[in-house]
Amino acid sequence: TLSAQAAKQAIKGTDIPMVFTAVTDPVFSQLVPDLNVTDNNITGVVDAAPIKENLELFKELKGDIKTVGIIYNIGESNSEVQVKQTEGIAEGLDLKIETVGITSINDIPQAINTISAKAEGLYIITDNMVASSISLVAELARENKLLTVSADGSHVAEGIMVSKGISYYEIGKQSAVIAKQVLVDKKDIAEIPVQASDNLEKIVNVKTAAALGFTKDNKAFQGAEFIE
Repeated sequence: TLSAQAAKQAIKGTDIPMVFTAVTDPVFSQLVPDLNVTDNNITGVVDAAPIKENLELFKELKGDIKTVGIIYNIGESNSEVQVKQTEGIAEGLDLKIETVGITSINDIPQAINTISAKAEGLYIITDNMVASSISLVAELARENKLLTVSADGSHVAEGIMVSKGISYYEIGKQSAVIAKQVLVDKKDIAEIPVQASDNLEKIVNVKTAAALGFTKDNKAFQGAEFIE
């Protein structure tokens, strides 16, 4: 999001088209005035996660779960959007959200400790700072017996237990198609609204699941791809 905002400033006053990728809320981030309006010569693909489905995974994993934690970079607008959205959706699922804001990766160990004292699960939103240290986050969460669910499928290979979410590979492909339409096919960018990816994937880390007492036949893992 930060790079997309910088790119918008760079093309200001020019006719250079811009295609962003993996921005959670381009309206909140002031990239476009509306998802269906591209009058700023800007369009792209959002990476909004299926928050409700992810929170429901916690309920499937532990029926009596009451509190889920989130750690996030307080300087990233994408993360602020997701935290607010998650808090709103959680209310309808009888879940409480505990948040801990961080400003650097050095804050992560203490943040996990704080969350583990108040919550039974940790929800990993699409936060760049957290993602850059996801192996550490997964390890600390596992040590503290926290159930971990991520909005990003690539986190599972790093030790997060389960994800039902977006594929950044697919988002990248979708963004490339838009770029081709603009640069090669010479399609007017104003005719290309902001898009979202419909391709969701559920992935389970078998070792992390086993460490937390879960087996492959758990109902929460139905239809998932399993990785070691």
